[in-house]
Amino acid sequence: METYGARSGGQIADYLSHDDQETAAQELLKTLTKTSEKKEETPAPAPASEAAPAIDTSKLDVLSDETLKPKAEEPKPVAKEPEVDYSEANEKLKNILSGSKKE
Repeated sequence: METYGARSGGQIADYLSHDDQETAAQELLKTLTKTSEKKEETPAPAPASEAAPAIDTSKLDVLSDETLKPKAEEPKPVAKEPEVDYSEANEKLKNILSGSKKE
C-alpha cells in the first residue's frame, strides 16, 4: 500500500528521535533554572530622592482658565414639519382591517 508522500525504508528524522529530545529537554531545563536563579536576586535599593520641588499652581490655573476653553456650539434650529391629520388615514385602515367597506 502506498500513500501520498509516504515511502517505505526511510529513516526517522533526527529531531524526532527519542535520544535527541531528551538531551534537548535537559538543556532547556538547565537554561531555564539558571535564568530563574538570577532573577531571584534582589535589586539594589534605589537611592533616596531629594525633596520634590514645589509645584507652581499658577501655571496650572492659567491652563484651566474658562476663557481658554472653546465655546460650545449653539444647537441648530430644527425645522418643524407641517402638522398632518392622520385621522382620515386611520379611519381607512380601521375599515380595511375590520372588513367593512365603508368609504
